Amino acid sequence: MTEYSGNSRRMLKNTVFLYSRLIISIVISLYASRILLAALGISDFGLNAVLTSTVTAFSFLSVSLAGAELRFMTLPLGQSDETGFANAFSASLLLTVLVALVIALLGETVGLWFLINKAVVPPGRLEAATAAYQAVVLCTAVGILKAPFFACLVARENSSAIAVLGIVESIVLLSIALVVQAFDVDKLILLTSLSLAGQILLLILYVAFCLSVYPSCRPRNMPGSEMLKDILGYTLWDTIGCSAITVRQQAVDLLINLIYGTLFNAAFAIASKVEGAIMAFIGNFMTAATPQIMKLHGARKNSEMLRTMNLSCLLSAFLTLFMIVPIFIEADFILSVWLGNYPSSATMMIRVLLIQSLATAVSRPVVSVIHSIGEVKRHNLLSCSVALLVLPVDYMLMRLDVPLWLVLSINIVPVVLQCIMDCFIIRSVIQLDLFHFLTHVYVKSFALGAVILVIGAIPCLAMSEDGILRFLVVVLHSSVSFCLVVYGFLLTESSRQEVWRRILKLLNRPA
Repeated sequence: MTEYSGNSRRMLKNTVFLYSRLIISIVISLYASRILLAALGISDFGLNAVLTSTVTAFSFLSVSLAGAELRFMTLPLGQSDETGFANAFSASLLLTVLVALVIALLGETVGLWFLINKAVVPPGRLEAATAAYQAVVLCTAVGILKAPFFACLVARENSSAIAVLGIVESIVLLSIALVVQAFDVDKLILLTSLSLAGQILLLILYVAFCLSVYPSCRPRNMPGSEMLKDILGYTLWDTIGCSAITVRQQAVDLLINLIYGTLFNAAFAIASKVEGAIMAFIGNFMTAATPQIMKLHGARKNSEMLRTMNLSCLLSAFLTLFMIVPIFIEADFILSVWLGNYPSSATMMIRVLLIQSLATAVSRPVVSVIHSIGEVKRHNLLSCSVALLVLPVDYMLMRLDVPLWLVLSINIVPVVLQCIMDCFIIRSVIQLDLFHFLTHVYVKSFALGAVILVIGAIPCLAMSEDGILRFLVVVLHSSVSFCLVVYGFLLTESSRQEVWRRILKLLNRPA
């Protein structure tokens, strides 16, 4: 077995671990969201989304630092350098604490001013919203402190620990929802207060596990100034792109609040929750794939790294398609079962965000290569430009009363453009067959995705009314269609022969 084959098998094993955990987490999370929507009501549910968005608008600092932490912890492991890992972890921990303090400060100044003076808050709820906002700020800061410990687990490919801790986090979320439902107090304040307590508990668990299992995570000395400088420089450049993406995402939510009101915020929050579940699937796959990509670059095996990137793009896209096609077709039925009463505008928003998630799925492995080769400067300058240029268009269309789902469709364009530009950046550093990537990876993913969607929707022609029977038929039909399309258009001839060998082996027949 070649080393490349071994890496692929390890990536697959880690992906299975993480997806098993994620399925459990998503089921719990969706049920908890149903409880919270019923307990809070649509107005407070949307208000909670506004509070979270106001603080999250500053979290681009932590997102940038998390990417830098993973890179500088993973590269030494590609060369079996535990000392380098320990230095990177100590520097990451110190910088994470500083970033958490900065975000808390911004939240208590700029964010609080926006909430009191600019945000659209339902009459009589400003005092409760202000109190809940304090818990949201602290909850965000505490959550950021988990970043270096999570990066340690990802860099070391400890998928079992990530899976267990993720399930614990989902159980905490469900417990919070049940408590909010049970007590007759101001439920918005209770929700945010319990969320803060839950984040503190999770931080304790992450710290305790990493310190007990990995001795190099125990900081003994102050990190070297050179390592701090490298991580900080990498983070600052990455902050430009991450801040633009975060600002774009949160600005859309805030524009919806200012122009449409909290009911549309609730619809967008529901759609974002569905997209978040899909992005969690993508993120779990990338948790398995990114360390492989970075370690191959650290070992100076760029050809294998690019093959892994292409494979990761296709796997990420098709795993995403497997999830989103039934949801896209049966969005109304899923919402009715999940939430009961829901804003009607949420259906189209979900479908638009699902298409955006597919574009993101294809591009994520490309971004991992960009980070591995250290080309964050050009990547983030271009990312910033593309991401922010779409905001004036969004604002103009909203003012013209264009349907909100159509406005959100514009946000897919920057994701596609950024992926193409990233490929040009990679080609300028290492040998990348750009034409092969665009035709055999990017275009193929969307073209076959459209075919699977059309075939999957055929049962709706014969069964006009939605319901559990049509939903099950659509899931079964789209799953079979997915397998046939993947077998016919994605697998190589040798892969098809391997599939048949395994099927015949299961049937106890000679190949």
